Amino acid sequence: MIILIGSSASGKTEIANTLSQKFGITKSVTTTTRFMRKNEIQNVHYNFVSKEKFLQMLNSDKFVESTQYQSNYYGLEKKEVKINGLSILDISGANKLIKIFSDDIFVCYISSSKNIRKERMLKRGDDPEGIDKRIESDNSLFSVSKLKKVNHVVLNENRDLLNVSKEIFNEYKKWSKRRLK
Repeated sequence: MIILIGSSASGKTEIANTLSQKFGITKSVTTTTRFMRKNEIQNVHYNFVSKEKFLQMLNSDKFVESTQYQSNYYGLEKKEVKINGLSILDISGANKLIKIFSDDIFVCYISSSKNIRKERMLKRGDDPEGIDKRIESDNSLFSVSKLKKVNHVVLNENRDLLNVSKEIFNEYKKWSKRRLK
């Protein structure tokens, strides 16, 4: 399983979509309580639910991992875990899956500069007043040093998404071959 981790607007969702579309890797759909952005589709980009529904699912042990970020809940349902798939997680969620699946997980950390992330957030219509606060918060929340395991780090600045995705896919293939020996 590939796990993508990165700060807000690091490009992890677009990279995940490219890995899914171009390389056939099945993307897990995370459940969240945040509001749907324009151009997002229910059960494709996220499974959008109310906080009440999320907490009910949490109490019913539906998630393999869950977290709260920016006043919203996010969780990966057990049914969404695919050994040859792809998930986008935060540090806490990744560490939980590393603990459970250790050798079956390829962890890729996606890095982008503050300026690029800010530009992307503005472009996608995020609240301009909260962007700087969110970027500063993410700097400590998404520190690569907090990960129990990292297989690959990729810098996603002004690179073509297909090239970034190819790099990740090629590193994943190498890792898979070594793992099977």
